[in-house]
Amino acid sequence: MAERIRYVGQLYDANRLVDVWCKDWKNTLADVPEWYADLIPDRVLAYLDPPYLEKSQKLYQTSFGAQGGYPDAPVSDLQWDDNLLHYRLAEYLNHRMQFRWILSYDAKPELLLDSGLYAANRMDPNRIDRELLGVKRWNIAKRVVTLRYTASARQGRGAAEEVLITTLPPSTVPLNDDFRSVSSILKSEATSS
Repeated sequence: MAERIRYVGQLYDANRLVDVWCKDWKNTLADVPEWYADLIPDRVLAYLDPPYLEKSQKLYQTSFGAQGGYPDAPVSDLQWDDNLLHYRLAEYLNHRMQFRWILSYDAKPELLLDSGLYAANRMDPNRIDRELLGVKRWNIAKRVVTLRYTASARQGRGAAEEVLITTLPPSTVPLNDDFRSVSSILKSEATSS
């Protein structure tokens, strides 16, 4: 943990990390254009790591309040397990996000097949958001990566697959042994149906 904190400090010192806020996702993403208007849209990248679809309730017991810090009472964003918040986040990212983003999730086929989540291959903002907010129609790239988790168990859980979904330019998103096509996830869904 200390090494990660030092790394974040190095990013901040090198002006590669501008700010970290302890607020809920929607307020944080909405505040960025106000605070950093001169950096929008091409000089800001948000990394989002929402709760997994299957294990939200078990893994995420606390949350940040909308205005920052930990709330005194339970807040609505703890209820990720009902999937409504997953859909709200997807809607925001696919239609209203004013800057580029990377999203990591558990490797579940429904994320890539459900039109309310991340089935689209391109952002689709409405005309008003494009004109007034400058929301772009960026392409969406999707990759599968294998990660090794150790924090959740004493012996470690071993390798697990995650899906990375991003609006970074396609030429910057590798497709190799580490960043694989999502076709394997989609094939597993097709064979189980």
